[in-house]
Amino acid sequence: GERGAGDGLPGQIQAISIPFFNNGETQVKGVDLDLLYVASLGDMGRLRNRVNATYYSSWKGNGEDGAPLTEFVSYRVPRVLANASTEWSYRAWTVSLIGHYVRGYNVSSDPRVTCAQASLLGTAGFCKVPARAWADLAVQWTGIKNLTLSAVIQNLFDKKSPLDPLSRPANFTFHSPLYRSVYATFGATYKFW
Repeated sequence: GERGAGDGLPGQIQAISIPFFNNGETQVKGVDLDLLYVASLGDMGRLRNRVNATYYSSWKGNGEDGAPLTEFVSYRVPRVLANASTEWSYRAWTVSLIGHYVRGYNVSSDPRVTCAQASLLGTAGFCKVPARAWADLAVQWTGIKNLTLSAVIQNLFDKKSPLDPLSRPANFTFHSPLYRSVYATFGATYKFW
């Protein structure tokens, strides 16, 4: 028969088992906030307001065990990320307005690296990615049983994503690729049972 087919004799390598080794440390400190307030408007429907935010007071890390920790908050990691929304429901209609905010951050991922080194564009490059705020608008109608019609306009006021030379053109971790211009979607859903 063929050698190396699990008989303990030399042959082709079928697998290598290597345990996972965590080579470094990360310490993240901050506050997550998620507030929801729902108000009845009587005959005028219901208002649902929500704020969801993250504030990083510290983001320290290293690349190897025992190495000193370096503070990375505001270096490729925005200190603040937030969303706020209000949703008005009235009979078969729901209208939502959502605001988004990402605080600016340094292009460099390491405070020990200069702007000229980090931006890849030399001294003429960008050292900071500016903050950005933008809004979305959504409308939904459920006036016919089992049918839902919807329309969403993202980036309502056409706020461009800030240039990030290391992510080109924008850092899609924080800025959706759809938010490079106004983006509209329309939908219809029907449930048959």
